[in-house]
Amino acid sequence: LNQPLIIQPGTVVKLKPGATLVLTKKLTAMGTSADPICFLPVHQRQNPWGAIVLAGRGTDDSILTHCEMSGGSGRKDDMFEYSGMLSIHDVRGVLISDCTLRNNRVVDDMVHVVYSEVRMERVAFQGAISDALDLDISQVEIRDSQFENSGNDAVDLMSTKAVIAGSIFRNNGDKGISVGENSNVVIHNSIFRENNIGLASKDGSRAYILYSDLKDNKMHLSAYAKNWQYGAGGTAYIYKSYVMGKLNQFNSTNNSSVTIGDSSIVGEISQRGKNLIFRQDVDYFDSKKTSNEINMSIIHPLFSHILPVKDKNKRGSDLSSNELTKRN
Repeated sequence: LNQPLIIQPGTVVKLKPGATLVLTKKLTAMGTSADPICFLPVHQRQNPWGAIVLAGRGTDDSILTHCEMSGGSGRKDDMFEYSGMLSIHDVRGVLISDCTLRNNRVVDDMVHVVYSEVRMERVAFQGAISDALDLDISQVEIRDSQFENSGNDAVDLMSTKAVIAGSIFRNNGDKGISVGENSNVVIHNSIFRENNIGLASKDGSRAYILYSDLKDNKMHLSAYAKNWQYGAGGTAYIYKSYVMGKLNQFNSTNNSSVTIGDSSIVGEISQRGKNLIFRQDVDYFDSKKTSNEINMSIIHPLFSHILPVKDKNKRGSDLSSNELTKRN
C-alpha cells in the first residue's frame, strides 16, 4: 500500500494464509481499550498469515496503540525477507503502546526491528514461537512491558542501543535478554524470573542492570564470546538489585566479566569463569535461615514472604507481590 493508512478503533483485520500487508507510507492504528484494533487469521485453524510490514522512511512516525496481533508468521521472497509477524525496516519515530502480540507461527520472530528507531510502552509479548522481539542495528526504548513464554529469547539485540525499564521477563526458553554483537543496554526497575538465562552479554556488548530483581533463573547472568569477529566477550554490571534462587549461577568466560555491586544475594552461589567480581558492598544471605537469624535484613518487597524490608536506600524495583500490576 503506497499511501497513508488510518485504521479506526474496533476494526478487525482478517488475513488469509500467507497474506502480507507491506506499507510504504505512515500507519496510524489507534484503537482504544474498549475498541482495540485486531489483526487476526480469518479462521483460527488456518495456516498462518504472513506479516504486517512498515517498510522505509515513508512510514516514519507510524503509531500502533491498543492493537492485538496473533496467528501471523513472516514473508520471504527472492529479493527480501520479513522475519517477523510485525516487521519494521528502516523507520524512525515508531510508537507501539498498549498492544498485545501472541502466538506467532513458523518464522522465528514475533517482532523484528532493523535499522529503525522504536519506542514501546505497555506491550505484552506472549507465547512467541522463538524470539519475541529481535532488534538489529537499531535504537529502542521499552517501558512497562511483559515478555512471557517465548520459545527462545524474549529480547535479542544485535548492534543495538536500548533502554529497558519497568518490564518483566518470565519463563522464556533461553534468555530474558540476549545482548550481542556490540550492543549496549541499560535495564532499570525490571524483573527476570524463571528464565533459562536471565541475561547474556557477548561479543563486545555491555549490559547495565539497575534496581532490578533476578529470581529463580537457571542462570542469572552469562558473559562470553561467541563470534570471534568482535574480538572480545561481553560485560555485565548489576547495581542496587536483588538476586535470589536455590542456586544463583553466574558465568563469565572468554575475556568477559560480570560485576555485582551494592546488591543483595539470597541463596547459594555458583560461579563459572574467572572474571566474576562481587564488590564488598554486596550482602549475602542463606535462604534457608529464618528472618530472626538474619535479623530482619534488607530484602526487597517482592521477597516479603521471606524477609521484610529494613533499609529503604537499597530498595530495588519497588514492585508489589503481584508482578503483573501496571506501574507508573
